[in-house]
Amino acid sequence: MNRTEKLPKIADPRGNLSFIQSGPGGACPFEPECVKWWYDLSSHDSAVIHPGHSREAMFVPLSGSFDCGDATFRNPSTALIADSAPDTKLHSFASNTVVLMLCAGEHPSPLPADTPDPHPASSVEACRIISLPRLSQNGAGSCSWVDNADSPLPFSVRRVFYLYDVPADATRGGHSHFQAQELIVAMAGSFDVVVDDGKNAPRRFTLNRPYLGLYIPTGIWRTLENFSGGAVSTVLTSHPYSEPDYVREYSQFKALSNPA
Repeated sequence: MNRTEKLPKIADPRGNLSFIQSGPGGACPFEPECVKWWYDLSSHDSAVIHPGHSREAMFVPLSGSFDCGDATFRNPSTALIADSAPDTKLHSFASNTVVLMLCAGEHPSPLPADTPDPHPASSVEACRIISLPRLSQNGAGSCSWVDNADSPLPFSVRRVFYLYDVPADATRGGHSHFQAQELIVAMAGSFDVVVDDGKNAPRRFTLNRPYLGLYIPTGIWRTLENFSGGAVSTVLTSHPYSEPDYVREYSQFKALSNPA
């Protein structure tokens, strides 16, 4: 049986943020094992997304819209949850639609342990672009994915959040993490990510392909800027949300990155 689920939405004049995770504060009824996204979708009614497995899944329109049965989904903070994914078919895509899917695993990997170590001293040289799998499908655009069971990432995905309705002159980010690692993907449009380790010259990456992601290890200050119209920034992260994991003051970040 399919149903809808309202996702958390943090409204901000710099762009809205929604997130997906299981457990307290989250709206995902399962521990995500695989994250997929479809793009370059045809607007013709014949285009269909058929997930092709029996696991429970969640679908979100990051941009544009899609139909499932007689219902239309066009709100990035509203998800379609399918108890049996093979019975779920998405169709009638609007132009520039991007569909995010999270699905449950048969054997979820263990949650990461809390390790309250000092703020790690990472280098901007450790930040790198990772090429993700890309599969072109007849009548259903292209699909890329990250599967925790066989991932190109050095971490398992525990939380997904995304920024949308971002003004062109907005700046987001402005923090580092004690523990969380991240992969940032431009699911739609483009934007720049500036990474800073507090010691070396910052590096700038332009993201504009949904099959390329920027890996950011712990201990790196990141800033997102230069958003194009309709851009959607999606972040796959290694840990559920925890405010103590954030360093939000640059002066504190500099002190932690350059201990006496």
